[in-house]
Amino acid sequence: MQEKDILNLIKKTIINKEFDKAISLVNNSNTTKIERNLKLRLLASIYFKKKDWESAIKYYEKVLPNSNDKFGIYNNIGISYFNLGELKKSIDFYLKSIENNQNFDVAHENLAITYKKLDDYESAIKSFVMAFEINKNNKNARNQILYLLNYVKIKNKTINPIIECDFKINELLKNLNFESIKSEKFLKNLFFKIDEIIDTYKSDFFLDETQIYRRNKENLNCSRHFKVFNRFKIIPKYCFNCYKIQIDLKNIVDLVKLNFLFNILKLEKNNIRKCIVEIRPNVPVNYKGYIYCESLDESQEILKNISNDLKKINFDKIKIITKHGCSEFYEVYPKFKDINYNGKQQMSYDVSWQKKEEIIDKEINNLNSNEFLKKNTLKSINLHDVLIMKNWFAYAKIIEDKSLDKIYNGKLNLENLNPYLKDQLNFRKSN
Repeated sequence: MQEKDILNLIKKTIINKEFDKAISLVNNSNTTKIERNLKLRLLASIYFKKKDWESAIKYYEKVLPNSNDKFGIYNNIGISYFNLGELKKSIDFYLKSIENNQNFDVAHENLAITYKKLDDYESAIKSFVMAFEINKNNKNARNQILYLLNYVKIKNKTINPIIECDFKINELLKNLNFESIKSEKFLKNLFFKIDEIIDTYKSDFFLDETQIYRRNKENLNCSRHFKVFNRFKIIPKYCFNCYKIQIDLKNIVDLVKLNFLFNILKLEKNNIRKCIVEIRPNVPVNYKGYIYCESLDESQEILKNISNDLKKINFDKIKIITKHGCSEFYEVYPKFKDINYNGKQQMSYDVSWQKKEEIIDKEINNLNSNEFLKKNTLKSINLHDVLIMKNWFAYAKIIEDKSLDKIYNGKLNLENLNPYLKDQLNFRKSN
């Protein structure tokens, strides 16, 4: 076989994730057919894709002396050390990558992710800013700046337009109270001023999200739990102790009011809460708020304590229910939905499911830039929240919720939500 044929075969086995076969093909190929340095690069790449991090490092280090693209190799060694849990070493190699090529945004981004893992959020923001300045199409870097500003404010407000805009919105909204929240006239004027601030930057401030959280240091880890459920159709152990208060709302105005209320609401454990527009097909109620609880008793106690706060806001009409876990579980396990308020629940965790949960935990990639932060969100409304609220406004516009006119009449981007709603418009309008 000629070099071209061998390389095509190796490429095919890599695409098919037949990594051991690919390694064998490289090692058994005639060195005159495949030059030695190319073989080392292939082996480094295969071990990297195989997630055999130690072997990947070994071969990348052999390739380095004869490489013209050292920045890429340094970056991959950094990723390998990150996944081995050696974060300080990974930082060293990301910095070497940046030193070799200061315009390599991927290394700046990976450096930021590592700082974030080490809880050095200010350094993480600065590195995400560098990645985004280099590559304006790096949406993850942009989104991470917005996300981290939920948790930390950095001293230099002018290093990036996103940070400067976020600060100005913070200042505008820092004195929200019960009286201002319930006034639709106040809200309309508020969003007019917010648009004025955003428009001065003439930048693409956008988030493809529809949920606003107020978080504490607890990790709900919902994406992980749904991976377990979607793969094995089992309910994770964690979810058996998850109860939530669901507040169903009639219109977009009330969703905005509830979101602002959640920001100033005082709960003993600072329970996680969120507001959403519903985009799941065939799931009723368009506008919802949730308060997450660790037990049924806690949910009932919170419900009793916040009733006066809810009455202070001029909601059109609300419905409050207690739910066990997530709605997606109910079709497969109907008994999980039913709540017994006076004793043991009808369904309990099957201990044989634990091994299946462990399979998912092993597969989850450590280099996840959306990794949970063990930190409370700041008690402030920021650019991140505002951009999601503008998505809510687009949602309301699409489903023809006329109450939107009471609080907002600015320009909206409808294109990003249309794909989610186009097949359920009649259903959403009827809700």
